[in-house]
Amino acid sequence: MSKACSKCGVVKELEGFYKQVGGKDGRRPDCKECHKAWSRAYAVSDRGRAVKRKHANSPRGLRKKSDYIKSERGKAARVKSITNYRKRYPMKDAAQRKAQYEVSRGRLPHPATIPCEEGPAGCSGRHEYHHDSYRVEDRAVVRCMCRRHHRAWHAANTPLPPDGDHPSGGLASSEEGEAA
Repeated sequence: MSKACSKCGVVKELEGFYKQVGGKDGRRPDCKECHKAWSRAYAVSDRGRAVKRKHANSPRGLRKKSDYIKSERGKAARVKSITNYRKRYPMKDAAQRKAQYEVSRGRLPHPATIPCEEGPAGCSGRHEYHHDSYRVEDRAVVRCMCRRHHRAWHAANTPLPPDGDHPSGGLASSEEGEAA
């Protein structure tokens, strides 16, 4: 049995349409290809992103995220993500690890206990360390910034390689601005 797609008008077999319980023939009116195209366009639209955010922050969405993170598949995805990050940004990762090591040894105070260096006194939000350079000798030289000011700093400054070998080396100002 076959039917015509309501979007493109092409006649296709029923297997070319997704199932839909309420449909008169048990299938969606648009073919799989047209529905996929619509779904992708909706996902990147303002409304689609708003719906996704609303669902992600709902009790059910938060519960599903928590369950996924605790699952074997979620744990494996997290390990893969961290491994890929470390491979992609080895100098940045080494600088972050050095700062964490210094905090754990008591040589650097925890960033939550220090005010933001970029903003006004009492700047709220999560504080984190910022590295002006990822060179080996500068890895423990850090500034404390709130997340908002840290992201703003990176939006106005582009990472540059210290020796031209990796895009996550030392940092310098740029007219273009690129988030890092």
